[in-house]
Amino acid sequence: MRNAFTLVELVVVIMLIAILGAIAAPRLLNTRKSALDSQVIKAVNNVRNAISMYTAENGGTLPGADGAQATFKADVATFLRGPFPRVHVGPLAVDNSMNDLVRMSSVAGPMIGAAAPKQGWAYNYTTGEFIVDYDGGTITDPSINYDDL
Repeated sequence: MRNAFTLVELVVVIMLIAILGAIAAPRLLNTRKSALDSQVIKAVNNVRNAISMYTAENGGTLPGADGAQATFKADVATFLRGPFPRVHVGPLAVDNSMNDLVRMSSVAGPMIGAAAPKQGWAYNYTTGEFIVDYDGGTITDPSINYDDL
């Protein structure tokens, strides 16, 4: 009767665990990257919905129509749960006071994010367009830029 495992059995079990770990680790890392992009998409959509609701309740007037960031944030605050969202991508990946700032614009035409943004978001207060103010590629698909979300 045997009371212990042989060295061969232990080596086989350790090898199987190592193989499973090698397969699972990259999937876990990709899940984290996907979660970061999903968080940005959710934040963009939440603010866009808040803009739409504010506009509908105020006879077609867009939030922040005076071009002031503080007015824009105050106007949409009642339609957002919690504080104004922060951006954590590209140069703004580190949490700082710039992550929730909004670049206000009234320029005609589609908005384009900055290569080196000094704020997290960009908003056109004459058209209602709201984007991530960063033109770098997303983590999960670099061919799609954050300002295209």
